[in-house]
Amino acid sequence: MKTRRLFFLALLLVVCALFSHMVALRYAAQSARLTARAIAMPATAVELRIQRSVINRQSTVALFVGVACAVLSSAFAVFSRRADESAPRSIVVVLLVFYGILHFAVV
Repeated sequence: MKTRRLFFLALLLVVCALFSHMVALRYAAQSARLTARAIAMPATAVELRIQRSVINRQSTVALFVGVACAVLSSAFAVFSRRADESAPRSIVVVLLVFYGILHFAVV
């Protein structure tokens, strides 16, 4: 029985991609809250705009980390197939499809 290193690495990376995307969505929601607060209280709008730009940067970084993890996960799933590992690659494929659908989530 062959080892399933590549499969487990692909599975770990797709879970990291999903987690990173959830973090990016959380940052985006926080940015939307800061925008609403800046509209409601114009006196602190400049300070809130600075906080919002920092949060938007963190959201972008988390999103790119998630995309990189997803691409690496799909590559390792292909490598796992090429190495003829006896592993249920459909789990990774379903999680990658869910990750793709998650990009259309509305905050």
